[in-house]
Amino acid sequence: MTPADLKLILVALVAIGALVLLVTRFKVNAFISLLLASLIVGLAAVAMGAKGLTITGVVKSFGTGLGNVMAGIAAVIGLGTMLGKLLAESGGAEVLAKGFAKFFGPKRIQWCVMALALAVGLTTWFAVGFVLLLAYLVVILWILKIAGEARDRFGATVCVGVAAMIFWHVIINIGMVSGTLPVVGVTLPLISYGGSSILTTAAALGLVMNVSVRRFSY
Repeated sequence: MTPADLKLILVALVAIGALVLLVTRFKVNAFISLLLASLIVGLAAVAMGAKGLTITGVVKSFGTGLGNVMAGIAAVIGLGTMLGKLLAESGGAEVLAKGFAKFFGPKRIQWCVMALALAVGLTTWFAVGFVLLLAYLVVILWILKIAGEARDRFGATVCVGVAAMIFWHVIINIGMVSGTLPVVGVTLPLISYGGSSILTTAAALGLVMNVSVRRFSY
């Protein structure tokens, strides 16, 4: 390990300490604190002359990483916000809050808050996940229906392959996010950030549509 590596490790430790201090002591928003700490580490690495690293590269890497995360969860956050708003406007959240408060009592209000968060959060998350998975299920069944109506075996094989690709991408991605499977580079089709993934999925669906159109050709 070189002296430059030790300096970078020291900078990272200082950034972590600053992150904790900003959040706990100065009550700065956690996202803003993490943003500042990340930029400090990147700029410090550039100042120390890290090989092949520039200020432009640091900013670009940060934007790419942020885009990867936000693109993967944007749909979940959007649907979760809508379902949460519906729950609040309908009065369901208030009914649950009063029921839990009555059950736990005023002396165990912290347990009441935890149970309410689990009841509302898990239900909303399940509903959002169900909506997304239902869309994938519809697409996969549509592809398999086209495979069954294909004119030749090659077209049917292509459709089955595309359906299997989408199915396993969804299963593996959900397994990664939930922590039940190792983290690998498998995207959630048409939702996760990544140009090559979107291009590949779109091309695969184009092949399926071609098989669907040609089943009427003689």
